[in-house]
Amino acid sequence: MQKNTTLKPYTPVIQTYLRQLTPPAKNKGIRYSLAQGPSQVATASTIKEAITFNLDTMNTACSLAAKFDVQLISFPELFLSGYELKSADTAAATAHYLLEHHFYETGGPISALAFKYNMAIICPLPYQGVDPAGNPGTYDAALVIDHTGTLLGVQFKTHLWGTEEYSWFRAPAYNMQKSGYDPLQNPYRIFDINGFPVGIAICYDAEFPEVARCLALNGALLTVIPTAAPVSMLSGQTEPYPDIALHCIPANALHNQNFCSYGNRASWEYSVEGSVQTQVLQYTGNSIICDPYGSALVKAVRNEDTLLIADCIICDFPSTQPPETSYLINRRPDLYNVLTAPTVPYPAGESYTYMVNQQDPPTPATPNKNRCDR
Repeated sequence: MQKNTTLKPYTPVIQTYLRQLTPPAKNKGIRYSLAQGPSQVATASTIKEAITFNLDTMNTACSLAAKFDVQLISFPELFLSGYELKSADTAAATAHYLLEHHFYETGGPISALAFKYNMAIICPLPYQGVDPAGNPGTYDAALVIDHTGTLLGVQFKTHLWGTEEYSWFRAPAYNMQKSGYDPLQNPYRIFDINGFPVGIAICYDAEFPEVARCLALNGALLTVIPTAAPVSMLSGQTEPYPDIALHCIPANALHNQNFCSYGNRASWEYSVEGSVQTQVLQYTGNSIICDPYGSALVKAVRNEDTLLIADCIICDFPSTQPPETSYLINRRPDLYNVLTAPTVPYPAGESYTYMVNQQDPPTPATPNKNRCDR
């Protein structure tokens, strides 16, 4: 078992679920891989070095995945920069470096790897640019690049987690009032990869069932969720954080009758200053790819470098429901107004008003309904 007491190159265990030697034909499915590996986080003085290390990890993962004819590969949240960026200045400076060095473009370094290995890539990173509503800023996002190296688009993280992320990144906004179907204004747009509809959410997004449902309603048959889920108890926690791969990901897949993945890092993330390596944050290494029945096709058995590969073929998983029954078509949208109401009642006679300014950390004036001091 890999101990990861120092930062080392990516040397994964490879776990597969392959229906046959050749990958799925176009429109039939997708051979999908996710890379769980090491991470070097950028500091103010080591932006180039961190990105270089993480890009080398991407190259290794793509090279190995190509031996299995993988058609799509994904990486953890904020993969190119590392996750624990510490400050808004470092997040912005790292995103600016990526912008200046053409990482966001067709023909850039990630695009070149997609073309080299004939493989679509989902690459999470800090993104400097404008959101769909035209607001400039630094965002937690993921690039989607097809097998020809063409940039298909940018998926933004829609639910920022905790005060740190709110200080590092801007929450994306959308022109939801625009008429017609505009994929650029759709928070949960779908990307066509090998003729297979793929949706993307990022980390904390996985913990909102509305997100996975919106992606499924938009047509996603595979929901890819990069994450940065730590082991340690964080400030303010009295109980361990739930294992999202154990609870939410199988439920998302089952409820939405599609494939759902959760791609995390392995072991420790490091900052590197000269010859000094410092452990920054430890991750759970709980990556998984679930089938539409909510069962694991493949998952990381240990918290170590892992490359998961699975053939996601929707017709291999016929519905477990009678023909007239479906979690999607039997919905009652006319009854769900409470989901989008800005103020909702609680059974105890109180009400809860959701934050209006999405750029502020979540500090609601009304208390949590589960508080114990009633």
